[in-house]
Amino acid sequence: MYKGLISKTFLMLLLLITEHGSARTLTIETGDKNLNIIYTRPIIYDVSSPVVADTRLLYTKQNDHQDLFATAGITAYSTDDFGLGAGIKIIAADPLDYTLTAMSMGASVIYQHKRFKFESSYYYAGQSLTYADGKSVSLLIVNMDYEIMHNTFIRLGYRNIKTDLNNGISADFDRGAYLGLSWLY
Repeated sequence: MYKGLISKTFLMLLLLITEHGSARTLTIETGDKNLNIIYTRPIIYDVSSPVVADTRLLYTKQNDHQDLFATAGITAYSTDDFGLGAGIKIIAADPLDYTLTAMSMGASVIYQHKRFKFESSYYYAGQSLTYADGKSVSLLIVNMDYEIMHNTFIRLGYRNIKTDLNNGISADFDRGAYLGLSWLY
């Protein structure tokens, strides 16, 4: 019952956050035993200070069971081409042996030049912002995108999601390199 309520509430929040704006991006990433789908769109587009909403759904198969990790967030950047960003992400995970929800805060760095884009972000939720079976969660993402066709990008990236649980166990929810394709529409 508790897990179902979290899932339904989280999906409604995802729809509300991503329902405004233009210039949407859909990205599909795949790595060793995982698949990640990302939907991004600006909610306030101003070259001097864009605000971007994103939702992510990560499916991973580790230790002979399947896990889901979802986030919805908003990040405000200082500029569009090179800048720093600050934001929040709501995190919900439903692995086999524990549940995790959190409100994380973090920072991003972005650099774009012609057909190349580099983006790095780190989000963290400590004990006071982590609920259910979690004690803390951190999310590190590093991406390099290169435009191969008009509005189509190939992505090379690295992701590390680390969770600390109330029972003292630390685990890498997902860690490793991945490849992806991204479409701007």
